Amino acid sequence: TPSAVAPTTSRPATHIVPPIPVAPTSITAAPTVRGMVFIFLRFVFHTLKPVPTESQVLSQVSALLKFRQTRALDNPVRIQDLTYEKISDHIFALKLNYQILNV
Repeated sequence: TPSAVAPTTSRPATHIVPPIPVAPTSITAAPTVRGMVFIFLRFVFHTLKPVPTESQVLSQVSALLKFRQTRALDNPVRIQDLTYEKISDHIFALKLNYQILNV
């Protein structure tokens, strides 16, 4: 005769996992890196008339830039170099080199 075995149900074992201790953390700001940036621009102008002379162009641009600079003395942007380049009788270029401090 077959012996009767009562079916058993097993429960999954439950374990309580204690929380993992976390070391106290402090948030600090990243160090500020200060440096400078140089920007080089070249503007090319095409004219119907013959190009103006270097002195005419540079005096006009210098006057404009001087006016702008006196209005913003605390501005970290500085013009390092301004160059005139005659390309042809009807084309000339202006090269501006900017320096930006405390970037």
